[in-house]
Amino acid sequence: MNSCRRLLGMLITLTILVCGAYADEIEISYDDGTPEGYGGAGSETGVAVRFTPPSYPTKIVAVKLYLFELSTDCGGGKVWVVDDDGLNETPGSSLFGPVSLGVIDSTGWLELEIPEESQITISDGEFYICRLDSIDPRDCTSIGLDDSATHADRQWFYGSGIWVPFPEPANFMIRALVVTGSVPVELVSWGSLKASM
Repeated sequence: MNSCRRLLGMLITLTILVCGAYADEIEISYDDGTPEGYGGAGSETGVAVRFTPPSYPTKIVAVKLYLFELSTDCGGGKVWVVDDDGLNETPGSSLFGPVSLGVIDSTGWLELEIPEESQITISDGEFYICRLDSIDPRDCTSIGLDDSATHADRQWFYGSGIWVPFPEPANFMIRALVVTGSVPVELVSWGSLKASM
């Protein structure tokens, strides 16, 4: 009886280790961290970056944006996390948001945590993080622009009600924080379990 109890306890412990062994938080970024300028093109426009998870499933837990504070008389726009289920895998259905950024009173990185109950798990495909402005961001708060881009094909622009690839060779400074996959764990063999009984 004692041996059975010990074996059951080991199996329960092993199961907990395997099921709970998740990787640390990962920051997905396509910019080099240094802005060479800022982007903006008028009211009712927006920008987006397309993200590819390193593995599946991936849980999106936060977004980061590098914002230039140009005026504190207006807000910093709104942010969405969006699926890639639009026409030809363009930004489509909203997965989280919109969230208003409020007034931005300094230039730099802003991290927006997604509440645990609203965190999204991606099982396949890609996702977008989008920022839209109801007023001209050049008069208010603009997104940082990295023009040493090597991922220009991931950048999108919204205007006149449609999303199109951003025509300039630059990266919008938007990042995703995710928790993804599982980490290796040492599995206990049946021989080891039996020997310890």
